[in-house]
Amino acid sequence: ALAARLSHPHIIQTFEVAELDGRHLLVMEYLEGKSLGQFIGRYMEVKQAFPPLRLLLGVLVDVLAALDYTHTLEDYDGTPLGLVHRDVSLANIFVTYASQVKLLDFGIATSDQSTKTKTGVIKGTVRYMAPEAIDGKRPDHRADIYSVGVILWETLTGRRMWPAAMPQLDIMTRVTTGRLPSLAGMRDGISPELMRVCERALQLLPEERYQSAEELREALLASEGWTPLGPQELGAEIRGLIGAELQKRDAFVRRTINELGQRGAAAKKTQRKRWPLLLAGALAAGALGVWGFKTFSSAGPTPAETKPKLKLSTTSPKLTTAGGNSLGTVVISRVSGPGGRMCPAASGGDRHARAISRPAKAQKQSVADTVAGRPFSRIIRDA
Repeated sequence: ALAARLSHPHIIQTFEVAELDGRHLLVMEYLEGKSLGQFIGRYMEVKQAFPPLRLLLGVLVDVLAALDYTHTLEDYDGTPLGLVHRDVSLANIFVTYASQVKLLDFGIATSDQSTKTKTGVIKGTVRYMAPEAIDGKRPDHRADIYSVGVILWETLTGRRMWPAAMPQLDIMTRVTTGRLPSLAGMRDGISPELMRVCERALQLLPEERYQSAEELREALLASEGWTPLGPQELGAEIRGLIGAELQKRDAFVRRTINELGQRGAAAKKTQRKRWPLLLAGALAAGALGVWGFKTFSSAGPTPAETKPKLKLSTTSPKLTTAGGNSLGTVVISRVSGPGGRMCPAASGGDRHARAISRPAKAQKQSVADTVAGRPFSRIIRDA
């Protein structure tokens, strides 16, 4: 939350402090460029030389302005906050492609009102850390001045104060005992005045260093042997150093944007072609459902529910010979279902009983008796 209070041209802007899934995060401005360490490495790779002293000292002057603002920031009621960055290093000084210098990473910054950092806890980059911070004491703003002094030492000499292979424990031991490598003989042409400024910033005791970032900044500007590099000159250096890289990056960004635009247009076109088919499918499905509902509604009960009720219709015409003699009675039966429709028999179609000749005396037998009697049962056995 302290970073959100900072608003300075040489400090990265924090727009919001948010929380996501129980974790806090900072929403910050987007910067294009390189850290000061990367910038120095790129310069030496391309030009086979260390960057000009006036370029690097100009960057440090801007950093000191940002630190002085941070150290003197007050609360809303006018109480000094006593902010300390605690991790000023080459990695946290940023040079943008637009020739801006930004101080980054206030993630471990503390204030006089903060109680989160415990005594004995070490936070920061050991190679740029002040002795009191390594000892686990609570650092104040003069610890940041010591860190700038280490960067100034590396700027003047063109090399790291501590070799990359040197163990951190050895570095911590030498820092806390004040056994720092000497500037003398490290590089030709270093102004004695700049050397004195650097040595004072690296004093073991905080009381013997510069007491404010502004005091160190004024001492650098007053030193002979260099003049600050203006923004236009810094921009020319950056373009000359990474102009080709910027062109490749811009081409990549344009190509990516065009590809994304084409994909978006293609996706919209596909959606426009697809929705009529989806609508037609939905209408067809609806029509099929309506048709099915009407069909099954009009079909009536299932065959299991419509077991036909057998209705027997009988006729009993008399058969006679050509001479008029009676040969008996023919009983004809027909099995029909509902609505007068014929019920199918086992072999399909209508079934008529066979005619059976009876004696004349049986003519008086009623149709009902014939139907109820056993002879008729045999007659309709196939029904």
